[in-house]
Amino acid sequence: MQRFKNIILLYECDRATLDRATTLAKENRARLTVVQVVKNPPEKWESVDLGGKVLDLQKLIKNELEKSLKKFVAPVNQEHLQISTKILMGIPSVEIIHDVIANKRDLLIMTAEGKGLLKERLFGSTSRHLLRQCPCPVWIMKPTRHNRFQRIMAAVDPDPENKVRDSLNATILQLASSLAAKDNSELHVIHAWALFGEQLLRSRGGVPESEICRYAQQQEEK
Repeated sequence: MQRFKNIILLYECDRATLDRATTLAKENRARLTVVQVVKNPPEKWESVDLGGKVLDLQKLIKNELEKSLKKFVAPVNQEHLQISTKILMGIPSVEIIHDVIANKRDLLIMTAEGKGLLKERLFGSTSRHLLRQCPCPVWIMKPTRHNRFQRIMAAVDPDPENKVRDSLNATILQLASSLAAKDNSELHVIHAWALFGEQLLRSRGGVPESEICRYAQQQEEK
């Protein structure tokens, strides 16, 4: 799967996600950047005066988080894979998209759930917003202890008249099959479709259910 060259991993993630991102980066000879995003402190707390000593609170927070992030990646930071770390401050989805664009990232990896205070945010609005708006592919991984995937599903939408969509289908199948081969996993390819006007036929068409099912099966076999 020699496709990705500039990968960004969103922290907080679990160790399994870090290991998966590290392995993928090595196989692709790609750069890997681990990024943590935190909200800006309220304006009145950007600096604090402690007995005449003024502290830059924002800078202090970034320095401490940077140390923690470097410690997190240290076990997998190897000679042939230099992992970069970065602390961003602001709205998570906005800052991540800005970073992806500015640094031309080609893959974003994150877990479906973060830890602590980040858990609900990643599982909710942030992940959904990134799936819709991020200009590079987004891989949201389920937190797991397993080092490999047992079953992989590739969802495609074939359309011979739409070259862009068919090109995307080919990419999906290529990535899914190479990942399945690497992990010795089952690969399931699915396509979901709806019979045109099916709801209307069922509700107001007066057409027997058996006829609708028979017609749908005929269309599916074409």
